[in-house]
Amino acid sequence: MSGKFVRNIGRDGAGPGEFRQIERFGWVGDTLWVSDPVLRRYTLFDRSFKPWPSFAWDVQGQSGSHAVDLLTPRGRVPGSR
Repeated sequence: MSGKFVRNIGRDGAGPGEFRQIERFGWVGDTLWVSDPVLRRYTLFDRSFKPWPSFAWDVQGQSGSHAVDLLTPRGRVPGSR
């Protein structure tokens, strides 16, 4: 397999678009989701890789749910922009 570096996304930290540890990531629609078990949250990025507000793993009583289960098929968190 071959490929080339395209860009960095996020950085070390606890602020918007930052991570302590990346456990999983993936795409739903045009939204990139990244899980951080240390901060116990998901961070979402739009297709231009701008971070949206993060949300805790315990969303509406769904502690430990995967981001894929919390996003609509178009890659949006229900009730978000």
